[in-house]
Amino acid sequence: MAQCDQIHLPHLRPLPPTPVEVRRHGRAVALKATQRRLQAASQSVTPQLQARMEDLGLLLEENRRLRMENAHAQKLQSASRKLIEHIRYISERLQQAVLEFRNEQKRIDHEYLQETAI
Repeated sequence: MAQCDQIHLPHLRPLPPTPVEVRRHGRAVALKATQRRLQAASQSVTPQLQARMEDLGLLLEENRRLRMENAHAQKLQSASRKLIEHIRYISERLQQAVLEFRNEQKRIDHEYLQETAI
């Protein structure tokens, strides 16, 4: 620790005062940081920050709405797929039932024609 106290860093010395600082007997930075300027600086940042926060809030709300809309569309699409599967199954069953009916009808007609031909 004693060695650290003995290190000499010339580049960390304070800069010589500017002519304005000499006339004012102090640092120019302190002169620039008046209460009015500090308030003006904080107020100029606040509206920008507030506007960005509002924009972010609107974007988050739109994102939430779009996610809900997407979930809704996916649920409808899933239900539509199930409906189409049921319709295909029923359509195939209906076609099969019609074919069976026609075959049975032909068989019955054929039997009738054979019985009446005698």
